[in-house]
Amino acid sequence: MLHKKLEIAQSDRKFLSWAGGAFGGLGAILSALGFTAWYKKIQRHQDRLLELQVSEAEKKGRELATDSSG
Repeated sequence: MLHKKLEIAQSDRKFLSWAGGAFGGLGAILSALGFTAWYKKIQRHQDRLLELQVSEAEKKGRELATDSSG
């Protein structure tokens, strides 16, 4: 009886080890896909919008400096 319990425990350990690795790998893949989708759909556009806002602010700053000096 103890021998059978030992076999089952060893079998369970192998399975849990395999399943943990599989779920960990799947989680890493899904995380990478989610990050890529977020970056392409949201962050790229936010970065571009910020660049445009900074450019516009710099342009207005130069205009104000030119107007006040002339």
